[in-house]
Amino acid sequence: MNTAKRRDVVEFLPLLAALAIACAVAILSIRDSINYGKWRNEAQRHDQVVEHANALLSELKDAETGQRGYLLTGKDSYLEPYRQSLSQIRADLSFLAHVSAQRDRVAALTAVVNEKLSELQRTIRLRQTGDLAAAISVVQSDEGKRLMDHIRADVGGIVAEATEAGVAAQENLRSSEANLRWVSTLGSIALVALLFVAQTGLWKASIRRLRLIEELHRSGEETAAARDMFQTTLQSIGDAVIATDAEGRITFINPVAQHLTGWTQQSAVGVPLHRVFRIMNENTRQSLDNPVEKVIQSGRIVGLANHTVLAALDGREIPIDDSAAPLRNANGSVQGTVLVFRDVTERRRAEVELRKGRSELERSNTALQQLNSDLELFAYAAGHDLQEPLRTIAAFSELIARRLEGNPDTVQHLRFIQAAVARMRAMIEGLLSYSRLMREGSLGRTEVRMDEVVGEALLNCETAIAESQAVIHTDVLPKVVANRQQMVQLFQNLIGNAVKYRSDKRPEIRISAASANGGGWVFSVGDNGMGFDMRYSEEIFQIFRRLQSGDHAGTGLGLAMCKRIVELHGGRIWAEAEPGCGSIFRFTIPASTGHDERQPM
Repeated sequence: MNTAKRRDVVEFLPLLAALAIACAVAILSIRDSINYGKWRNEAQRHDQVVEHANALLSELKDAETGQRGYLLTGKDSYLEPYRQSLSQIRADLSFLAHVSAQRDRVAALTAVVNEKLSELQRTIRLRQTGDLAAAISVVQSDEGKRLMDHIRADVGGIVAEATEAGVAAQENLRSSEANLRWVSTLGSIALVALLFVAQTGLWKASIRRLRLIEELHRSGEETAAARDMFQTTLQSIGDAVIATDAEGRITFINPVAQHLTGWTQQSAVGVPLHRVFRIMNENTRQSLDNPVEKVIQSGRIVGLANHTVLAALDGREIPIDDSAAPLRNANGSVQGTVLVFRDVTERRRAEVELRKGRSELERSNTALQQLNSDLELFAYAAGHDLQEPLRTIAAFSELIARRLEGNPDTVQHLRFIQAAVARMRAMIEGLLSYSRLMREGSLGRTEVRMDEVVGEALLNCETAIAESQAVIHTDVLPKVVANRQQMVQLFQNLIGNAVKYRSDKRPEIRISAASANGGGWVFSVGDNGMGFDMRYSEEIFQIFRRLQSGDHAGTGLGLAMCKRIVELHGGRIWAEAEPGCGSIFRFTIPASTGHDERQPM
């Protein structure tokens, strides 16, 4: 194999190496993606086991509360919590039996739960037949407490083991994610390095071509045949070539250069190079010095700076790189120059895609950090704010047990218990909804008619609107690409707040939309209610943060959920208000490609 062929083979090796690395990166990425999905599903399964186990314990407490209320009062309405809990208890046990890997513990728990339900049912039957003393005797025995202690122990064991397994799955999930990130990063670095090696080879090849062109020029002075060969070579070369005389006027322009500049051979010959070869900086748009002038002055090969674009005659702007070399006669004097350049649009596009990939990776990391922060806040709230309702239930249940008969305070204590239970349930439901948003994101996006969404939200708030005699004004609303159920929840929370925090005046609520700068929509929900101090305009969207209390019931989760829904759709939400003069809540929904979202319906 001669030297030229060996050199061609060596220059081709970086491309083969790049292909091999790309295949390896793809295989490793697929493997780590499969592992990532596996451990994510495993972690979710353990979370569901913990959730259903805790829910089972809570529902047993509800059933026992309903039983105790019925035994004390004899009213059938107190059995409603008991009846509602039975079906859910069965569902939770069935879920744990099919999903949890703790088969023996779940089986033992099921047996004890059935025994506890039998004890509850037995006391209820005794009360229904009029034998209250026998029912009270069963309650006062240690049997119910023993069963509940057993159930708590079994549930605690299931939760502990599932939590430990979930932590292990999370560790494996993070390991898979880290492996995927490293594979992508190292693969990208390797490909960039090989791209640099290949570019170096192309540059060396360009230098060799320039030297060949220079030799052909020298040969052209000796024979006409050599000049003809030079012309033929330049006509067929894959790069764009322009030759000039010693004064910088064009003497030759090949077809590739004609295509890129927009000039023909006939119109370009004799024209100063700077009129045909107009170059500027891609970023600053400032004109650049013509490399041919430097070649004539220095007698050396000159290359273009990075980020150079060629302004063609027809207005196109083409990113290029090039080099210019002197043409010398037999005596070594410069008698002209040759300019070789090429279209590097595809290379620039590849560089842009690489930058986009890095940007997407950074956004993914940011989103993951936000999710972790939200989960930590959720855990803190669940461990702190939900303790108060539980303590209330425990305290007043003890009072009822001591004052079963002849005490007028019993009814009042029952009401306290009921209010605490209702508040606890509302907080739990709100927290579960917020947690569900964090887990599910904004999956299931479709084209949504926002006027239908607002109509459904108003229907859900119908009772509050009717009681307050609120007047609703709705403008023509557009369609967007979004999760319909989340949009209904978003408007329902904003409309419900507008009705709840009303002033002495008759509530008036206006819902409207306007085009946003850069595409998408800005939606507004305004009212004439109580308003608030703008110093708290950011705090109101924090979880459990409420500016108004007293008679205004709520969990402090509504606006936090609104903020989460809007952010999941790529938008932002903010408020404008003045105390006593009402408030306006605005949020954006960005445009989505593939849908004509800017046409109102």
